Amino acid sequence: MKTDLTKDSIQSLIQGISIAPDQLSEHSLLTLQAIWKALYPRKKTPHLKTLLIREIAYHIQYKEHGALDQQSLRTLQTAKANYIRSRSGKGKSNNSKPDSNKTIPPKASHILADGAILKRQFNGRLYEVMVVIRDTKQYFLFNGDEYKSLSSIAKEITGAHWSGPRFFGLTKLKKKR
Repeated sequence: MKTDLTKDSIQSLIQGISIAPDQLSEHSLLTLQAIWKALYPRKKTPHLKTLLIREIAYHIQYKEHGALDQQSLRTLQTAKANYIRSRSGKGKSNNSKPDSNKTIPPKASHILADGAILKRQFNGRLYEVMVVIRDTKQYFLFNGDEYKSLSSIAKEITGAHWSGPRFFGLTKLKKKR
């Protein structure tokens, strides 16, 4: 792992973009966070190295090559819609052709981004949970431990069974008619 860079060398990296995206993983978390702060001074710095590498690499590539053209964007949107359709098992009809004009949005509980932090105030104390996505599976980090569901974290916090997504404000309680 490369040693931490000085502020001047970080500024020169950003100005000249003299670092290749595939070299980012060689740097320490602290160096990547310093680069992030120089790139995005008003945004909160992520604490996951993989997220930092992805975001900084995107910034470097965007500066070098610019935004994607419309055809590439359409191709990505179609691929995303097909992926969502294949994961949900929906969108299948009697014929073998998938309906490429319709997209099936994912459930709200599945939209959490890697590195997202969920916060909840409970009994005067603030609790934070970080979302981690590994091998297309979603995990949650809380107090240094990894959990498979938000409900188990909510139960640990409250001592009672709660819907994890509801506890962290991701879903709303349905009104009775």
